[in-house]
Amino acid sequence: MKNVFKRFCSSNEKESNKLIVAKFGGSSCGNHEAYAKLGDFFEKQIQSGHRMVGVFSAMFAVTDRLLAALYAAKDGDLERARACRTEIRDLHVRTIEGMNLEESEAKKCVEWVDDRLGTFFDPTIAKVSEKRDFDAQDQDMIAHMGERLSICMMDAHCRSRGLKSQVVESDGILVTNDVSGNATPQLGLTQEKVQKVRSCKIERFKY
Repeated sequence: MKNVFKRFCSSNEKESNKLIVAKFGGSSCGNHEAYAKLGDFFEKQIQSGHRMVGVFSAMFAVTDRLLAALYAAKDGDLERARACRTEIRDLHVRTIEGMNLEESEAKKCVEWVDDRLGTFFDPTIAKVSEKRDFDAQDQDMIAHMGERLSICMMDAHCRSRGLKSQVVESDGILVTNDVSGNATPQLGLTQEKVQKVRSCKIERFKY
C-alpha cells in the first residue's frame, strides 16, 4: 500500500494521541480489497489512541476515464462520453457491493455516486459537448470527480467497522485563487476552515 502520511502533534501531546494525516493514491483505492486494507490501517492507528484524517485519491484509472469523457464531449462524441460515465459508475457500484455493507449504507453510497455525477459530471459534459471545447475550469470540474466518489466509500467502510467517520469534501476546506488549472491555495483562509472543521467534527470523534 503506497501512501504518504504525516504526524502532527504539539509538544504536550502524548505519543498515543497524535493527529495523523494520511494521503492515499489511486493504487491504494483500486477495489474493495484495497479499501479493506486501508480500513485495517485506520483501525490499527485508532486502537493505538491516534486520531486519523484520510485524504483519498480517485479509484485507480478513474481520472483517466473522466478525462476521456471530457475529450469525447469536446469531439461531439456523447456516446463515448456516456460510456465512460457508465464505466465509472459501474466500477464504484461493484466496489460498494464488494464491501458487504448493510443495505442502507450501500444504498447511501450509490446515491452519493449518482448525486455527484449528476451535479458535477453531467452538466459539464453537456456544456463541453455544446460548445465543442473546454477550458481549465471545465477540466478541473471533471478531473476532481474521482476523489468526490472515493471518499464516500471509505467513509462507509470505516463506519461498517465501528469506526466513527465524517466525510469532508475538498471544497469544504480548501480555498484557492481563481486561476483554474493552476490554482494556488490561500493557506491562511484554508487553515481557518480546516481548524473550524477539526473543531466541530474531528475533536468530537475522539475515542
